[in-house]
Amino acid sequence: MKKLQQIGLLFLLLAPAAQADLIFLRPNDIDTRHFPAPPREGSAADAKDIDGVLRWQHDRTKQDCARATDEAGASLKSFYGMSHRVMSDAEITAVKSLYDDIMNDAGEFISPIKKHWARPRPFQRDSRVQICVPKVTGFSYPSGHSTLGRVTALSFGLIFPDRKNALLDRGDEVGTDRVIGGVHHPLDVEMGRKLGDQLFAALKKSPVFNQRIADLKRRLRRYRSVR
Repeated sequence: MKKLQQIGLLFLLLAPAAQADLIFLRPNDIDTRHFPAPPREGSAADAKDIDGVLRWQHDRTKQDCARATDEAGASLKSFYGMSHRVMSDAEITAVKSLYDDIMNDAGEFISPIKKHWARPRPFQRDSRVQICVPKVTGFSYPSGHSTLGRVTALSFGLIFPDRKNALLDRGDEVGTDRVIGGVHHPLDVEMGRKLGDQLFAALKKSPVFNQRIADLKRRLRRYRSVR
């Protein structure tokens, strides 16, 4: 059941925009038509991006690959759970609904950008790239995991301000792990984080989002920090 839930969450993140309704945001909050292009295939910048994947591949450890594999399903616990010393199990349970709703809205903006630029994943276009995480389909640019890692880290930082830096470090590590695993280029991750920043800026203008944050802060006051 847990595996099916993770697959369902990942589907929401990568599904076409028409598949779900926005919860916090409006369709025009971010103009995806003006999102910067990835490097042209065969260009010097593109070659540098592939080289970045290969450098991580050379340096990665079994522990790195195990962590990246655990994160592949984009579950909240794999991102911020007790194994990473960020949130307790009780806190994970409390914020899961918010996480799912942010993922829903993020997917609405990630998907059209991916479809527009249609950048292949590193392992699909360079035989030197050997993945160490589950093989994925869909396009590479920008990284949905890095977008989600950044926007959720910033959002949860409003609830746990004393853990803001730990959340950001962990959210960004999730993105980097997609390069380590061989399923994203470094620039996919970099631009995913920038999209995450844009999404967070838009979320902060949403009364519904702000009310959810306020409600969760009140609910979680009784929980002690795990840090």
